[in-house]
Amino acid sequence: MPKLFPYLQIHRVLGAELAARVLQYAIGREGAFKASSVFESGESQRLDETVRISRVTRDLGDLGPVLQARFAAAIPTFFEGLKLGRVALKPDCELELAAHGDGAFYKPHTDNRWGRPANRVISAVYYVHGTPRGFSGGGLRLHPNNLLPGDDAPVVLQPEHDSLVVFPSHVIHEVLPVACPSGAFSDYRFAINCWIHREGQSD
Repeated sequence: MPKLFPYLQIHRVLGAELAARVLQYAIGREGAFKASSVFESGESQRLDETVRISRVTRDLGDLGPVLQARFAAAIPTFFEGLKLGRVALKPDCELELAAHGDGAFYKPHTDNRWGRPANRVISAVYYVHGTPRGFSGGGLRLHPNNLLPGDDAPVVLQPEHDSLVVFPSHVIHEVLPVACPSGAFSDYRFAINCWIHREGQSD
């Protein structure tokens, strides 16, 4: 039977003021978001709306250094909480801002690209959204590893405002379908995807 790997769910991560800045930045940058791609092998990538529907940008503006510093400072906490074996990690993070509107989803996958070394060690997803929440669904489902003994079931973690979910990058996970009836960008499910790499390697 499968076993679920350790994960962390942390609330009130950035605080009200900074979380509001992240949300307003995301809403104000609607034109910068592009349709998400999926990787086939190596560097090859393509759009495939049977696998993933969302929009992303790597442009975090002046929030980039602020978020880098916050996430980097938390790496020791992530490492300890996930009970990872000894491995040297890079002090900075790979960041991506994602927007999920009506019909968005991402089928089960891992965060290391097929056909490339497993450079990503820790994955973290930070959530912000408007109040009242304009969407439903969009939970993050973490799947057990069926190669390890145990009797764990998948767990679904909800995208709560100013919360963070942290898990090993090799864990199979998915974004459950999102419903956003208004279609307004301000009502989307926003997330910052953060990946922490092995020392001396990048994705």
